[in-house]
Amino acid sequence: TSSPTISPKPTISPKPTETPTAPPPTAKPTRAPTQSPTEDPNPHNSYCKSAYEGECGPPCPSGFSNECDSFMFCFQYQADCKEEEIERNRIKATRWCGKTFDDMSERCHKACPEGTDEECDSGEKCFADSLCASEGTTADIEAKMAASVGKMWCG
Repeated sequence: TSSPTISPKPTISPKPTETPTAPPPTAKPTRAPTQSPTEDPNPHNSYCKSAYEGECGPPCPSGFSNECDSFMFCFQYQADCKEEEIERNRIKATRWCGKTFDDMSERCHKACPEGTDEECDSGEKCFADSLCASEGTTADIEAKMAASVGKMWCG
């Protein structure tokens, strides 16, 4: 016959590791830039100006003039300045470096937002009207297809 145990035997757990284990890695970063934030960093369209009807200066999102240069004040609700800023940024996004226009279009390796050759590497120039900033987008693919019309031949 079997006899009952006098007391249960304790369960022994394994020793903890000396160093914490690393979490699994996250997804690899992509080459394409992420989308801009959906929240407008300047929701009140505040811009530095010397006068209300004056030329648009840099944005002052806080709405306070201490963000502006001397003799400038921060004015809110300047929709015209917002439109100018969007257009300036759109133009800056089309300027890229390359040895030739074709080289720039193929590599899209370095932007030159101010439009100067000094922003580029040695032996390169700054070219405008690039699709580099839209690389991989539907607009980019459509533009490349339109540019190739009449250049593809069966052989």
